[in-house]
Amino acid sequence: MRKAEFPIARKLHQQWQFSRQMIGNVWEWTADWYAPYPELSFANIDPHGPESGEKRVIRGGSWYFDANSARCGLRYTHAPQDKGFSLGFRVAADRVR
Repeated sequence: MRKAEFPIARKLHQQWQFSRQMIGNVWEWTADWYAPYPELSFANIDPHGPESGEKRVIRGGSWYFDANSARCGLRYTHAPQDKGFSLGFRVAADRVR
């Protein structure tokens, strides 16, 4: 287990290198409200969740938890007002063409 979060690389040499360095750093907030996944597996490709809710989805694991939580397919929830040393966010935007 690491002792604290760490900065990620600024230059990307491989497409997935960036993702590997981010997973397990801090739990990342997502824009999605939590809901159980749909029963049909094809509907689970990039599910967006309901329009509103009580809890948001977090992903990616944290340096504070074991390695089993450090994967993007795993999700947990937190209320939007929650905060903590193992919660964070990633600044992202759609590509402008």
